[in-house]
Amino acid sequence: MMVRFSAFVGLLSLSSACCLTAAAQISTGRLSGHITDKATKEGVYGAMVIVSGTAKAAPADADGLFNLDLAPGTYTIKVASVGFKGAEFPGIVIREGQTTTLNAALADNNTQLAGVTVVGQKQTGTEMSLINDLRKSEVVVSGVSAEQIVKTQDRDAAEVVKRIPGVTIQDSRFILIRGLSERYNTVMLNDALAPSSEADTRAFSFDILPASVIDRILVFKSAAPELPGEFGGGVVKVYTRNSALQNATLASVSTSYRTGTTLGDFTTSTRSSTDFLGFDGGTRKLPDAFPTNLTNVGVTQRADLGRQLPNDWSPRTRTATPDLRLSLGVTRVWDWKSAQISTVTAVSYSDTHEQVGIERFRYDNYDAQAGRSGIQYRFQDQRGTQNTRLGVVHNWAVRLDNRNKLEFRNLFNQLGMNQITTREGQNLGDGTDLRAAGLRYDARSVYSGQLQGTHDLADDRTTLNWTTGYSFSNRNQPDLRRYSSQRITGSGDPFRVVIPGTASASEASRFYSDLTEHTVMASGQWERRFGADSLPAETRPKLRAGFYAERKMRDFSARWTSFTIANRATFDYALLELPILQIFAPQNVDAVTGFALEEGTSPSDAYTASNTLGAGYVSGVLPLGTRLNLTGGVRVEAFQQRLNSARYGGVKVNVDTLVVSILPSFNATYTFSKRKLLRLAGGVTVNRAEFRELAPFSFYDFEQNYQIDGNPRLKPARIYNADLRYEFYPTAGELVSLGVFGKVFENPIEKTVRPSSGDPIFLYQNATRAVTGGVELEARQTLAPLTANPVLSRFGLTLNASLIASKVTLTEAQARVQESKRQMQGQSPYILNTGIFYQDDERGLSASVLYNVVGKRIFAVGVLSQEPTIYEMPRNVLDFQVTKRVGTHFEVKAGIQDIFNQRIRFVQDSNSDGKITGLDENIFSYRRGQYSTVTLLYRF
Repeated sequence: MMVRFSAFVGLLSLSSACCLTAAAQISTGRLSGHITDKATKEGVYGAMVIVSGTAKAAPADADGLFNLDLAPGTYTIKVASVGFKGAEFPGIVIREGQTTTLNAALADNNTQLAGVTVVGQKQTGTEMSLINDLRKSEVVVSGVSAEQIVKTQDRDAAEVVKRIPGVTIQDSRFILIRGLSERYNTVMLNDALAPSSEADTRAFSFDILPASVIDRILVFKSAAPELPGEFGGGVVKVYTRNSALQNATLASVSTSYRTGTTLGDFTTSTRSSTDFLGFDGGTRKLPDAFPTNLTNVGVTQRADLGRQLPNDWSPRTRTATPDLRLSLGVTRVWDWKSAQISTVTAVSYSDTHEQVGIERFRYDNYDAQAGRSGIQYRFQDQRGTQNTRLGVVHNWAVRLDNRNKLEFRNLFNQLGMNQITTREGQNLGDGTDLRAAGLRYDARSVYSGQLQGTHDLADDRTTLNWTTGYSFSNRNQPDLRRYSSQRITGSGDPFRVVIPGTASASEASRFYSDLTEHTVMASGQWERRFGADSLPAETRPKLRAGFYAERKMRDFSARWTSFTIANRATFDYALLELPILQIFAPQNVDAVTGFALEEGTSPSDAYTASNTLGAGYVSGVLPLGTRLNLTGGVRVEAFQQRLNSARYGGVKVNVDTLVVSILPSFNATYTFSKRKLLRLAGGVTVNRAEFRELAPFSFYDFEQNYQIDGNPRLKPARIYNADLRYEFYPTAGELVSLGVFGKVFENPIEKTVRPSSGDPIFLYQNATRAVTGGVELEARQTLAPLTANPVLSRFGLTLNASLIASKVTLTEAQARVQESKRQMQGQSPYILNTGIFYQDDERGLSASVLYNVVGKRIFAVGVLSQEPTIYEMPRNVLDFQVTKRVGTHFEVKAGIQDIFNQRIRFVQDSNSDGKITGLDENIFSYRRGQYSTVTLLYRF
């Protein structure tokens, strides 16, 4: 497929070259000039020079200069820029082979009449605004704007962020930056640390944010005192739309077709009356009077309790309907006395389906002579997943006056996932055929709210910012059911349901868990500017001081039981051959001839935990002349982490640590011109263990067929970071950057495999040291400045690519059992995102083709000769979308995602040589299917 893609790129490049050559042969003239601010005489960056009545336009560069190639003729030229009065110049004559000069001085659009000031409001979601912010940034940062998002088919933040240089997504929802696993990144939602609803992963689940509510996403890759001190890859700041300029209402409806799923057989189970809203209505919960523990309950009563549980063990098959997505966005603006108030409200709903067939293997030790591993088992899974999401964003912005602004932001998401996995295959280790199933339902609730104030004091030199916030997350997993049935391979006997001798988490079991997390935070920053008020903001020295305080509290509890034989002397063994829907029917759950529930819950299945973070920082900005700008300072973080749980046998586990981290950082920017600059950055950051990584809780994941354990002995990692990047801004809206970076980790935390005779066991461990480094390239280019061809001038290109290498140093004990020359767990050696965009505003037509690939990365570090290292393999992803405006209100979008539909594939390094070749073997693989979507939008 890579060869096919390379041929595609080559053909596209050849076609473009031919078109450009033909375009160059057209006789043209040129319009050039300088757009300036009438008051300050400075160039107006981003001003648009427009040929009236056509789609031809050119932006002014950072110095206000522009060039526009036109066919000979007489034109009316318009000049426009946000915050300025527009200007119009009729009768501009363009002659063949000659340059016509047009200079324009734009007047400020802000006027003051009768004591009333009309204030322009910066629009942060545009591509031009984003690139301008990147150019003026004091740190190394990348980003994506709302304007860029609408050109793609991206439906949520998880799909959006993978367009950012050095960023990839794992499991369709967790972010990886610069090839580092999700645990090395920090996510902020509107300037507050984002809540997590994941029990097992240190990550914000990006799939809860619909793309329609995102204003911009910024990824900060170098340290700064103002940024959180805990990150290795980067700090991701997700900003939702908070303010509006005018009243607007937008509604959309979309439907999607997934090959292999839609209108085909879909595996599901009984649903509750509220599943369509994303939460269980009580169908799956334990009865209200159910005992809290069955350990000391008699067998007769345990059988009686077993009959109270729903006899719902059998997956069902129905036809998968096309996916449905609905959204409604409303913005309102009004004035109240001297204040301007605006609201942004967005409601979204989706109901989606995915049915995949998964090949799954486990192997014995590698046989070097045979060149392969013996197979322990081979299974064929059918996994049906139905996701329902209801999301609400409701934000207020109040501009009290020119100096004071308040913002109140609210986000709520409710997500329900009904996932059914059926399994058939052979267990060659014990010579049996297997049939099994897991019936799972997850409900996740996430709320995040912040109140923020921005105040410019009367001296025009001091700014105060403050934020206070609260977030809540809950993950409820009621009645996860798992069972299996077996027979001797080749016997032709009926399958017999496996009933464990004692309670088992994987056989005839019912599992319930609940995670609740509350977080409160407060932050503030004081900034003082020095120097003459007439100086540009970027050339004035600044002093900043601030704080961040957060308290996070989590409660987690799990409860599980399984059916066992009540009395082996009198048990009716014929029951084991009944269909699964009959075997646990009420008449078969009794204390004499049938089954009874047995408690499996142990003290390790619950924990309470808290984090308390207090941070303070001081930083300064020192311009040295007009070209060199230095920023730096120090951040001090005091972090206390507590966790209370117990091991399986009841031995208490109490984690109580207080770590104070002193985190210096600096950033230097050398400006060759307003369009070219060089950045150098360095700093120290940390990475701390998360609650689930410390907790001794052990969970069997039926869908993945592995077990996850915690490790209370984890130590925090300390990270030393360095960046060097060159940035070039050819015109407004365009960017080319090339950077290198390096990192040194002390005590990096990695996911590893623990040897086991049964299913794999994953847990987290510290390595001694790791070094990683790489090169990043980003380019955003429009063809309009390069050609006068009316078709080619509407095309734009994007490219971002990263090459990354790393090496891990192990402890003596680890070096004896792990491969000593390997990359860091979770890291990709390369990342490539590229796209071609077409935009014809006059006809209301746009289109895009986007490509993405991520290099192989270690999913879990193995143990030599016992548990091979597991890699996630690359896959090429190609997306296409076209959008057409119909009239003044309607818009139609259509597109196909994952056109290649390559397999998602995990492979073990069977011979432990650090390479993936034909000798290495699949652990599991599947195809998700091409995904076609049609969307109708209506603007009221």
